[in-house]
This record gives sequence, structure tokens and C-alpha cells, in this order.
Amino acid sequence: MIRNGNPAVWLAEGRISKDLLGELIESLMFEEDYSESLKLKLAIAIMQ
Repeated sequence: MIRNGNPAVWLAEGRISKDLLGELIESLMFEEDYSESLKLKLAIAIMQ
């Protein structure tokens, strides 16, 4: 569910911070999947 979203749109809408976007990009570059803590941060941010 979260991977199908658009982080650029979330940033533009103010749903996520630049710091959280940086964490997302870093995770995409260096990890196979988002960590559980990052998934939780994303879920909380985009549901608000």
C-alpha cells in the first residue's frame, strides 16, 4: 500500500517532511524494503 503512493505528492501536500522524504529515498537506495519503523512513520504521516 505505502509503496504505491507518491512521496512527491505527499511532500507537496505537507503530509510528510523533507526529513521523512530523505529517509524514504535512502531506504529505497540501500534496503530491499522499508523498515517497520519507517512504514509506521509513513502510515502515521499520510493518514493525518
